Amino acid sequence: MNGTIADLFGFLAIATTLSVFIQKNQTTLIIMKVIVNMLWAVYFFLRSYWGIAASYSACAIQVVAVLRGVVALNSGKKWAAGKKWLWGFILLGWVGSIATWQGPVCWLSAISSMCATIMLWCKSAQHARCWGIVTYVTWGIYACLTCSYLALVSSVVAMISIAVGFIQYQKASTKKL
Repeated sequence: MNGTIADLFGFLAIATTLSVFIQKNQTTLIIMKVIVNMLWAVYFFLRSYWGIAASYSACAIQVVAVLRGVVALNSGKKWAAGKKWLWGFILLGWVGSIATWQGPVCWLSAISSMCATIMLWCKSAQHARCWGIVTYVTWGIYACLTCSYLALVSSVVAMISIAVGFIQYQKASTKKL
């Protein structure tokens, strides 16, 4: 029963992830992404709390992602500007993974968090997509190793979205020639 409750949050996160990619407004997109990260944080916390899997590291990374989203929502304000946030969130991702250490698999969540942070600070969509590939591959491997198949599905959905973005960019570039 406990696993079913945790899985409910995972399914809600996947469903919400599907709606993130259809947003036309950047602010709405970030808000939806923050909601997704909150749902994943609850999912991973419940999995660890109920002893389903060692997922506290993933929970910590999702909390960092929520904080990253809050800063991104306020990026136009002076306090939220600058590279200090980039380095701060990279450091926070590593600290969160180490503080919730449950074995070498935690390095994957830290690497994924670091790449996701860099991805958000990229000026080029193509560069962001490249960092996104590393983010979701490492996250997908983490999901497999912690038996979080819902997180793996979410990673696959994100990778498909990235692939579609690459294809759309390539088509747009070809038309300009």
